[in-house]
Amino acid sequence: MEKCKQDEEKKGINSQFWKPKVFIGSSSEGRKIANMVKGYLEEEQKIEVVVWDKVFKITETYIERLSKALEEFDFAILVFIAKKAEEHPALENVLFELGLFMGRLGRHKAIMLYEKEHRDIFPSDLGGIHTATFSSAENLEENLKNSCNEIRDYILDPYEDEISAFKVWKKSCHHIYEALKKAPQDATIRIIQTWFPDLEDFIEELRMLLTKKNKRFKFQILLINHDPGKKDEHFDLLKARIRCRKETRESAVKKITDSIAQFVDLKKNVENVWKKSKAENNSLNLDLEIRQYDFLPFGPYYQIGDKEMFVGFYLNYCSSVNAPMVKILPTAKTAWDRFENHFNIGWESSTKIAFSSNSTGGKKEKTEEKDHRQ
Repeated sequence: MEKCKQDEEKKGINSQFWKPKVFIGSSSEGRKIANMVKGYLEEEQKIEVVVWDKVFKITETYIERLSKALEEFDFAILVFIAKKAEEHPALENVLFELGLFMGRLGRHKAIMLYEKEHRDIFPSDLGGIHTATFSSAENLEENLKNSCNEIRDYILDPYEDEISAFKVWKKSCHHIYEALKKAPQDATIRIIQTWFPDLEDFIEELRMLLTKKNKRFKFQILLINHDPGKKDEHFDLLKARIRCRKETRESAVKKITDSIAQFVDLKKNVENVWKKSKAENNSLNLDLEIRQYDFLPFGPYYQIGDKEMFVGFYLNYCSSVNAPMVKILPTAKTAWDRFENHFNIGWESSTKIAFSSNSTGGKKEKTEEKDHRQ
């Protein structure tokens, strides 16, 4: 485990995992302002900023490189310093870049930064996009820094809302607990794990929510198949997963079977509490299904209803608990849909664990296998 920790530090896992990338465009005369903006935006090291003169290469035409840049950046800031268009023809080039980035990123991600004394030089059609101003007539540095603070907050807000990165999974699990507390009463909780690393704490958290907070969650849990059988010996997922954990196969299998047994016990205990409370208009059965997967997942996965999703990563040099965790909201539609689809495909082709509330374990019950390769 110590080696994994050293490798983790070497490979930079403890650095910021997710940074929006920002392009700054300007005229040649605005390059000084553009570089000042870059410096201010990068002060907190949460944003990666590239000024236009670092983007263009001698071997490429201007429009060719600019077209490629549209695919590389999450936001664009276009700096305008011209007083009048006829006095500064370069203004037209910056307006052109603004139009390109607005068309590719959307008008909310192409930001105008201009001298507030000269707003009248812009076409009225540009109304409605995000703008920031500065004044070169006043204290330029202080004025520009204040505008950059505003821009930084604007850029980071959607990322913090839609996709948030946490440095280490094992230090960030409280985010999952908080999401469970806020989840609707009947939310479906969908999980992929090799096994549960903090099993007792997680089970206790669920027990409190189900018996004290009147939650009626539905659980769909995927755990790794620890017994592939003779015909699948060449495809031993568990062997690959424990390689960097200083874990024997026997102890890993025990952790998987313990995870199953503790969830079965949770079901039995919760149902007993529900029956004693004689809650009206609620089912007295905890909806719990556990399956074992034979596919190669990307990492642990916790989907809390349709509100929040937490995704980890199985890295080749350490346990996922020492790897980053990402929180995704449904507003990040592409990421949400792809991870959810990954779970759905794995769920349909997995092996169901059959158990009753009176048992402390389960036996496998093969579900119908489908070919979902695309």
